[in-house]
Amino acid sequence: MAVENRRGLHISRIGKPTYWSPRNSILDRGFLDFGDNVVFGAGVKLNPHVIENGKLLLAPITIGGRAAIGGYSLLTAGTVISPGEECRAFLNFPPFPK
Repeated sequence: MAVENRRGLHISRIGKPTYWSPRNSILDRGFLDFGDNVVFGAGVKLNPHVIENGKLLLAPITIGGRAAIGGYSLLTAGTVISPGEECRAFLNFPPFPK
């Protein structure tokens, strides 16, 4: 299987303070870019990879400062949340949203 990284080598940036609720799931920790004062509800899943046409595609999940992610949401490769945005619970973000 081929691996393609759409942004080159990426290292996580996690702002301070970040509030992690119980039961969050994080895959590919090197592809996270969070501003300061981000809040995650319980059970949020962060999955910055997807398999498309036999290729493993990796892209960071970017969340602006003071954003709030509702519980049990799924954020996938290429998701961008604007600073101050409040996302309701149970949202599913598709890979590479436009």
